[in-house]
Amino acid sequence: MAIDPRPQRHKAARSRIYDPGSSAEALVSITGALKTAIPESLIEGIFTGSSLDIAVWAEATAGTGANTVDLGVASMSTGASAGGATKIVSVEQGISTFGETFEFSTGVYGNIPLAGNIRRWGVMDALELNGLFFEMSDEDFFVVSRRAGVDSKVSVAVFNHDKTFTPTTKNAMYVIRYSDDRAIFQVNDLDVLRTLHIMIDQDYSLIEEYELGIYFENTNVANTTDVEMRVRGGSLSLLGNIPLNKVTSAPVTVTGVAVITTFYEDSVTGVATSPATATIITQAFISGTFEKIMKIRVSGTNYAKYFFKVNGVTVETLRTGPNLNETFEFSGAPYDLISGDTVTVTVEHFNVGTVDFESTIYGAV
Repeated sequence: MAIDPRPQRHKAARSRIYDPGSSAEALVSITGALKTAIPESLIEGIFTGSSLDIAVWAEATAGTGANTVDLGVASMSTGASAGGATKIVSVEQGISTFGETFEFSTGVYGNIPLAGNIRRWGVMDALELNGLFFEMSDEDFFVVSRRAGVDSKVSVAVFNHDKTFTPTTKNAMYVIRYSDDRAIFQVNDLDVLRTLHIMIDQDYSLIEEYELGIYFENTNVANTTDVEMRVRGGSLSLLGNIPLNKVTSAPVTVTGVAVITTFYEDSVTGVATSPATATIITQAFISGTFEKIMKIRVSGTNYAKYFFKVNGVTVETLRTGPNLNETFEFSGAPYDLISGDTVTVTVEHFNVGTVDFESTIYGAV
């Protein structure tokens, strides 16, 4: 390895390690993360067999959209109609620490850009309000930062590094590195790592929410062609040490603890201001499928109080505040159900107007 001899146009005091043999670069953060720690994997997912691993991935489709898994890839297609869409996201959200760097990487066969279609791959928070991603929108290719629901898009024609690359009918590896002051968008094409564009934080950060998950989307807005996007998998890593107060969010393997095998998701809309509780989801005990509760995720468009109940009796309550996403956590000690049990998640709120809520129950045998 060698110190990159090329001029540095941003923060000259920062080091960049450079391998002249492969033209690969390694970022050393302002806290020297790569000098003291190796990347810590937060989320990893591939596509094996003939169906999605629901412990790792969640999917959503609209209209004629469909996902199929085969030959090591997830084939995301829109179908031949406007409004056809498909989305795959990681079940887990990663974490980030100020001053350190996270790295997202994925293998994507993006296909050619088409008018009336949007394809995205990168990282996004649970509410899809903050993220960093690559995007093919209409007939152009962009890198995008999303903060509080507002997209800042840079097209390939004005990239500040490589202005020649656009996805085509071949697989490539895409990388995003973010370190609280800049986002580096890269692609490994034909075994050459190319930096496409670097976004620099100005008065504010590029994103507001730092708990991000892996995100893939293929949507026909007005296009009536069946558009395919192939995804080989994805990973999200922290280039530094995981803080001890967040170690429960790190992926671990624990012998003897049930592994998540299934989940159930539902939502309720237009809940009026009332002390009465509205039911978000109901799920009964299923022998051999749903016998233990690993965790329950809840979220809404405003803060509220959630109730986890078994056979109508409240087991635990949870309140949300500024963070509208919370989790009833039982992964360390799964909640055992018995035949005949019915689980419900209900919510109440006292906000002006109506509010929408959703919940997901993760279960195991």
